[in-house]
Amino acid sequence: MKNRIYILPIVVLIFATSCEVEIPIWSGQDRVYFQTTRLTDTLQTYSFVYESAETSRHTIEFRLYTEGSLYDFSRTVGLKQVSTGANDAVVNAHYEPLGNVVIPAGENNVIFPVTLIRHSSLQDGERTLRIELVESEHFLPTTNRDRLHRTIVFTDKAAMPFLWTYVGDLKNHFGEYGTVKHLFMIEVGQRPFDDEWFAQNYSLTTYPNSPLYPYPGQTATSARDRNYMLFLTEWLQRRLDERNEREGNILKEEDGTVVVFPYGRVL
Repeated sequence: MKNRIYILPIVVLIFATSCEVEIPIWSGQDRVYFQTTRLTDTLQTYSFVYESAETSRHTIEFRLYTEGSLYDFSRTVGLKQVSTGANDAVVNAHYEPLGNVVIPAGENNVIFPVTLIRHSSLQDGERTLRIELVESEHFLPTTNRDRLHRTIVFTDKAAMPFLWTYVGDLKNHFGEYGTVKHLFMIEVGQRPFDDEWFAQNYSLTTYPNSPLYPYPGQTATSARDRNYMLFLTEWLQRRLDERNEREGNILKEEDGTVVVFPYGRVL
């Protein structure tokens, strides 16, 4: 019994020594990528119609992260505009030059601002700005396509929010999109009702491709506060009814579609 007591510490020491593993030092290529936390990060829509007539600029911020080691010196990120073939934005007319983006010394992330310009051509339609990471002196771009680029579609007219394209609560509450409806919502609701607003008030769910689910194989929106959304659409419908009675006509889209909020029953 005494022999076991003396031998055990030796066995434990040998075992602990043999299990010690040396952690390797990072030796890969440093890369950079766009932070992605929600679906609207990849494609964002914006309209100056939400702003006052005096507003001439609007800045959208993106966060960039690095993968690899930290360094005691600053590092430059490579970025460029790439053509989409869909009314591409023109530098100095529709957006300010991207400039140099630098990761500060000792840091692994930085905020990258993009400033849009309220050009008169935006009143005629949308412009698209697609920004993509490219190789620089210090970084290779990420191999993840969703984190490689960012696209901004912007205009000075009412524009359908990206999230409105999905099925689910959002469409059930507000109905099919229409420019006249959207402008009415903005005017009476005193809210932008843009992608940022909808992302704050709705969550996204991608359902398996199975008939057991409500929207098989599709991405759907669901209200974070369903009672509030029901109240809001009811309130909007009441304001619409008041407008129709006051003006003596029914509010319609340019194609004749009657503006209505499906869940807008009278309280």
